[in-house]
Amino acid sequence: RCISFFQSIALFVLDEPVAGLNIEEKQQLGQMIQSICSPERIILFIEHDLKFIAQYSQETILIHQGQSFLQGKTSDILNHSKTKELYFGKN
Repeated sequence: RCISFFQSIALFVLDEPVAGLNIEEKQQLGQMIQSICSPERIILFIEHDLKFIAQYSQETILIHQGQSFLQGKTSDILNHSKTKELYFGKN
C-alpha cells in the first residue's frame, strides 16, 4: 500500500511537484504533504509557486544563481525585500 511505503521514508525530495497541476490538485498534494510531515521526516521540495510555498512550507531556502541566498521561516523569506526583488523586479 501507498501509505505503508510513505511511513518508512525519512526524506522526500520533490522537484517542482505542482508544475502543471490545477488548484484542486495542488491542494490535494499539499494536504498529502502535511499528512506525512513529522519531526522524523524531512520533505524537501524545489518549487517556484510562491502561493504553494507560503501555504505548505515551514522553512525556506531561497537559491539565487546556484547559491543559498536567504534561509529561514517561510513567511520571513517570502516577505523579504530581496525575495520580492528577485521574483518581481525592482520597484
